[in-house]
Amino acid sequence: MVRTFDLRSFAVFRMGLGILIILDLFTRSTFLVQHYTDQGLLPRYALLQKFWRPAYWSLHVINGEAWFQLLLFGIIAAVAFCVIIGYRTRLCIVLSWLLAISLQNRIGIILSGGDMLLRSLLLFAIFLPLSAKWSVDRLQSNAPESPFQVKSWGGICLMLQLAFVYLFVIYIRRGGPHWWDGTALYYAFSIDQMTTALGLWMKSQTELLSIMTHVTLYVELLCPILIFSPLFTSKIRMATIAIMCAMHLSIPLFMHIGHFPLISCVGWLFLLPSGFWEHPFIQKQTQRMGGFVIQRAWFQWVMKLPGAKGSFFPSHGLQMVGVMAIIYIFAWNMRSVKAPFFHLPKQMNDIGRALRLEQHWNLFAPYPVKNDGWFVMVGQLKSKKEINLWDPEKPVTFDKPAKVSDMYKGHRQQKYMMNMWTKNFKKYRLYFGKYTCRKWNRVDKNPDKLETFQLYYMQERTLPVGEKEPEKLTVWKHSCFKKDPGD
Repeated sequence: MVRTFDLRSFAVFRMGLGILIILDLFTRSTFLVQHYTDQGLLPRYALLQKFWRPAYWSLHVINGEAWFQLLLFGIIAAVAFCVIIGYRTRLCIVLSWLLAISLQNRIGIILSGGDMLLRSLLLFAIFLPLSAKWSVDRLQSNAPESPFQVKSWGGICLMLQLAFVYLFVIYIRRGGPHWWDGTALYYAFSIDQMTTALGLWMKSQTELLSIMTHVTLYVELLCPILIFSPLFTSKIRMATIAIMCAMHLSIPLFMHIGHFPLISCVGWLFLLPSGFWEHPFIQKQTQRMGGFVIQRAWFQWVMKLPGAKGSFFPSHGLQMVGVMAIIYIFAWNMRSVKAPFFHLPKQMNDIGRALRLEQHWNLFAPYPVKNDGWFVMVGQLKSKKEINLWDPEKPVTFDKPAKVSDMYKGHRQQKYMMNMWTKNFKKYRLYFGKYTCRKWNRVDKNPDKLETFQLYYMQERTLPVGEKEPEKLTVWKHSCFKKDPGD
């Protein structure tokens, strides 16, 4: 029973992956010039000279113009649409995985755990029979219908990947007291750059937060283990999916952490048991949705395209590749947490980097950060006027904003700024300075050119009760017309 899965659940998982890719593209497209072109925060010359890692590759570094990046975005979206409708499914899943690697390798400073999880889900989707039901490939095929339930080693590999996400985080959290004494969510909700208005209110509910912290900890520990239960498998999996999705979908109410909650929920869908699909209400809705899609004119056009050849089911050889991949990933994770046994030799690093199999799951582990704050950007124009570069319509102020998270235009900008503040990403600050100068000085409506600016970080340290008085720290000083020696 553990190795038994429902083909309809695989189909919904496939559709969810395609939708996630398009949603991710949409949010990235709002920063297309800023993040992916030579006019943005990380030109290709800087990326390749100072930040490129051995064995990495990316189609997005072929050309640094906006039109080329837009073309690649269009290709990714087209392939993702084919994944959703199940046209040449395995080929499009492989392409989606490779294109995700290419996109993520272009600018690593904006990545988060959600990006790592998405490319991991795409990898193991290659080893699943995703097109055996509810797909164009299925409708174009003359092969006999398959039974709904199948056995799949690829499914087991994906279950293990999901378990790794949580169990390795739990292992890391053992090194910090806050998850075990019930204060972790208090510190998490004190990260003002990520917290919503509801999260800020919840920070004062210490008793409730203590309960939520312990519930979160044990849910993340037990659920990934229970899905392997050979007893009451269907009921346990159904309950696990409901609990995990409820937990993840509640996170955006309290914190801005990008698409990770939604990606996590999609990642659990392939475990939906047959009993779910056999419920009369679900059967009625799936039949109605299927009839609606088939009657669309665009779908009739797609059906006329050349069909895929071969079986819907991955060969045993291909599934064994998936098994080898999950063993490699397990070994990489063991090394990332510095486990005292069974770790990956450094000589095998290039495989993991080329295929982006490297993982390190440290979601608020070993405990949430205690240093938080907000940025202030003060610019000096040619006219000697001082301006607030973060919001030119407002005067310069070092006072704390009413809601710090509202300073950012999205999760990607938030991730960039929060990372750039840290020592590990300090080399990015020079290119942030150059971009800031270019952005202001190339606009024709700003004849008063920006000459210099300073980026400050007002650092607050979260205390067991309240916060310490903010400390003003200088992150970067930049002169727009001074020639950089590295140019």
